[in-house]
Amino acid sequence: MKAQEKVLILTPLPFRKHGNQSLIRFVDMLISEGFEVVIASSGKDLAGENQPNNPNISLVKIPSTHENILNLKVKHKMANKNAEPSRNNFYNQVKSETVIPPFGYLNIRTLISKWVLFSLYLIDNILLLGFLFSRERRLMGKVKMFVGYECGYTLTARLVSNLFHKPYINKYQGTVLKATGREMSRAIKYFPNNYFGINASDLCIMVNDGTDGKYYAERRGCKNIYFEPHGVATRDYQNILERELFDLAPYKDKFIIFNNASGSRWKRVDRIVRAMQFIQPCILDRLIFLTTYKASDRPELMQFAKDIKVDKYIVFLDNIDHRISNYLIQKSQLLVMTNDMSNLGNPVLEAIYYGTPIISINDGSLDGFLINGRNSILLNLDEGFDKTLAHTVEKCIENPEFYFNLKVSAEQNHTAHTLEEQQSKEIKAIRKVLTLKCD
Repeated sequence: MKAQEKVLILTPLPFRKHGNQSLIRFVDMLISEGFEVVIASSGKDLAGENQPNNPNISLVKIPSTHENILNLKVKHKMANKNAEPSRNNFYNQVKSETVIPPFGYLNIRTLISKWVLFSLYLIDNILLLGFLFSRERRLMGKVKMFVGYECGYTLTARLVSNLFHKPYINKYQGTVLKATGREMSRAIKYFPNNYFGINASDLCIMVNDGTDGKYYAERRGCKNIYFEPHGVATRDYQNILERELFDLAPYKDKFIIFNNASGSRWKRVDRIVRAMQFIQPCILDRLIFLTTYKASDRPELMQFAKDIKVDKYIVFLDNIDHRISNYLIQKSQLLVMTNDMSNLGNPVLEAIYYGTPIISINDGSLDGFLINGRNSILLNLDEGFDKTLAHTVEKCIENPEFYFNLKVSAEQNHTAHTLEEQQSKEIKAIRKVLTLKCD
């Protein structure tokens, strides 16, 4: 590929310093293939953003009404995050077996909020069109490929690609539409931006993260679909155990349970916290639970842990980037993930790759990657979940032979692959589209 061949990525996502690194890794892949990448982004991350440090990457900030409103909400939540939580908070009432759809229950409030958001995105797409044709028209004439990354600007990406007769690729990191249970009317009703944001393209890259993305891509008219899981960024983690990125000395005699939960409420860390009250005190003293959960209701969850008297066995971590997370995955005895919608994300794939035993939910999202009872423990989400999870953790700590066999089987599981392997297949799919479309 020639260095002057430009790719324009339209996305609502920022270049995050913490959390999901998929956008950065996608851009790095294109750069390594000789493309010059222009990222038109409205994304803002109050926790900090990486700045492009490669001459073949340029970042264009685009106007956004939805982003300004969302960040006002985030700032308001951050301003009130230290407020004293209610003693009768959400976690004292909800049960572990209750499944909560991402971004709220499917009720009238969610319906209104999601259609307001979709309306703002439509306005932003119109603003973006005006911005591109008034400020970046020369750029668009040089672009060899347009990419709509996530749902925000795929409408504009498809339109401008058609106008300039260039290949159009849409890329998604999974989809929240799984929460609608394959009911299209419900998807349109409660998640219009996510539904209409998946559109026909020359190539649809839908990440297999356990959220049933291929089904929804097909239903939305996508035909050429590349459907693979994330790859493990082994280069980022090379010799990482030698760096001592996190001080584990206070827990050197503890059985360490790690959970990577980010800022999403549907990660449902309360399930792990709730189960801890059923672990025998003599065993509880031998473990420590580390979690990265940082959603706006974290103070409520911390208060809930105090209410059930397990708070001294839990550490809520701050400022954990993907490298520290990987370090903890490799150093911990167990990775426990109890998400509502899917558990097949980077933490689980990294645990598989590095041989850390996993406890999770038997929800189908891990099929083909883990085998219950062999290299993992997958629990049914039912009324007995809390006690079953507690018993499973106890067994791992009390029965060295059981844990040893689980660990050996985990190390023999080779269903997760490196980022380089996955990206080599992804770039082949992209090249094929470029060859067919441009010839």
